[in-house]
Amino acid sequence: MAFAGVALCVIVGVSSALKLDRLSREALASRADQSIETTISKMPFESPGTVVAQNGATSGGSSWLRNAADFPADSRSPQLALIVVDSGRGMAPALNALQIPAPLTFAIAPTADSADKTARAARKAGREVLLLLPMQSESRFDTSPNPIAINTPENELIRRLNWNFSQIDGYVGVMNQFGEAVTRDAPTMRAVLEIIQRKGLSFIDTRAHSDSIASAVARRMGIPAGDRNVSVQPGANVEELYAELAQALEHAEKWGTAIVTVPAENRIVRALAEWTAAVQSDVKIAPVSAVIKRLRSGRG
Repeated sequence: MAFAGVALCVIVGVSSALKLDRLSREALASRADQSIETTISKMPFESPGTVVAQNGATSGGSSWLRNAADFPADSRSPQLALIVVDSGRGMAPALNALQIPAPLTFAIAPTADSADKTARAARKAGREVLLLLPMQSESRFDTSPNPIAINTPENELIRRLNWNFSQIDGYVGVMNQFGEAVTRDAPTMRAVLEIIQRKGLSFIDTRAHSDSIASAVARRMGIPAGDRNVSVQPGANVEELYAELAQALEHAEKWGTAIVTVPAENRIVRALAEWTAAVQSDVKIAPVSAVIKRLRSGRG
């Protein structure tokens, strides 16, 4: 009995220690996130010089132009579109990114509970918004309620598209999330792009697969389109983030434009804030619509 009592005490002691250790780690993580928010909120905020028209405020023209931010069209400098990807894991990182004094673009998953609030906050802050359209993934389990998938009956595909498109408002275009198979399937992509065309939107192909035909089909249809050139992966550390951003700058310097996506994660957002404040380059951070205009002009 004495041995059993000692063993019980040891088990309870170890369990308590593990619980305290877990709670300590959670508390440290919480303080770290609060520190990130405080750091960004204390940064000197200046207007990025963009004004996003509210729905209906500007008559005429396509939606991608009506909802575009004001940006100098005559700039000869190379342009870099920095797209912060809010995949719906929490509203705070995207809101923190809105404090960065640069004309970032925000791609927002329509499946997120906070999608509409985040989109409205981004537009109020003068930032452009993209709809992050969930597409069938070949590499991960898909939990989206209405993903775009190949071999879907036409009526159901249109229903899913309309559901996704109706979750937020005032966006300049659509960007695919995943979609390795979808972006290589001509009938499915054409159905998607026909609705994008009718709505007067632009399209960004994330090149989820190297053989994607999505942006090529979009351009043949006359849809304003661009390709993602660089992708910062979720969970990237600071060194990886800076390496990808350096690659994006090199691409922009060589070709005139670059499009890069960055996940909305607090630590990455903090590093991005520091990078935008310190970077010295002739490449100008621009709203994605400005980069698409540059691409359509043949200068990038």
